[in-house]
Amino acid sequence: MDIHKSLYHTEDVPQDMVNRRVEVVARLKSLEEAAAPLVTFLQNPSAVQELRAEKQYNLQMLNDHSQSLEFRKRCAAHSGPLQPANALFFH
Repeated sequence: MDIHKSLYHTEDVPQDMVNRRVEVVARLKSLEEAAAPLVTFLQNPSAVQELRAEKQYNLQMLNDHSQSLEFRKRCAAHSGPLQPANALFFH
């Protein structure tokens, strides 16, 4: 919106741009919440050392570490029937 203001030398912003920003910010917050357990996991050096080159092993280990039912619900809401780790990798 700042770019629009500077390009058109106005303080007025189209309402559809304001509405879209609200949608985008809400989606961003939702995705940040869904990714939080994975981010926390990846910030743990000892947990990251457990990761291997095999994708399937890593997905299973991440799913094992994400026991939170709320985490699984949030991921399913964003990606359908995928496993939580898949939802974050492929979203």
